[in-house]
Amino acid sequence: MKAFNELDSELYQRLAKRQERLLLLLKNSGPRMVICYGDGRAKAQEYERFFGVEWSSMGMRVARYSSCPYPFLLLPFFGNGQMSQPVIEEMFKLGILQGGER
Repeated sequence: MKAFNELDSELYQRLAKRQERLLLLLKNSGPRMVICYGDGRAKAQEYERFFGVEWSSMGMRVARYSSCPYPFLLLPFFGNGQMSQPVIEEMFKLGILQGGER
């Protein structure tokens, strides 16, 4: 970030403005669900600060915040094998995902 800030002295102000616009867009769009992804406490804390949420664990690798009109889910990162079959199965058991017709 330091290198980018040296290239653009207004970087932090631009990022703050972008965050404001993203939060306003989220509020105005009324999504069915917001999915946040990434493993580790640091990433969870970033989302907590940004969205003003507090995660409740639903299972081994799934957390949720549901004190607003649309639920927030905290899931493992979608790549590098983190979003594995056991995580998907756990989401089905928790009722987060619905099975399709076969």
